[in-house]
Amino acid sequence: MLDSAARVTFFGHTHHQGGFSYSNASNNLEVLNLRPRSAEPFAALRTETGTRLSSESGSIGQPRDGDPRAGFAIADLEHDVVEFWRVPYDIAAVQSRMRAARLPEALAQRLSLGR
Repeated sequence: MLDSAARVTFFGHTHHQGGFSYSNASNNLEVLNLRPRSAEPFAALRTETGTRLSSESGSIGQPRDGDPRAGFAIADLEHDVVEFWRVPYDIAAVQSRMRAARLPEALAQRLSLGR
């Protein structure tokens, strides 16, 4: 993140929504826990001038943060906002397809738990 001059950078493969914010003025690095509450579809983060954001948008499959909903982000940089979304999907149908493909049962089971 500190090597990038971009205002917003996305990374992946952690399966957790969140990230880091770095303020150029204060030389401060902050951990961001950006996840919508269970009853909410999204959480918004307003980007600020002089601050860089490095974030994980979440996981459409195999989330690891305890929320089984699919996670993704929408960045609207013209309006200085990044929205972190969680939406339900048919987990049972996906689990059935995973079992039919003979994928490990542990992978199918963890979809229900988001772990």
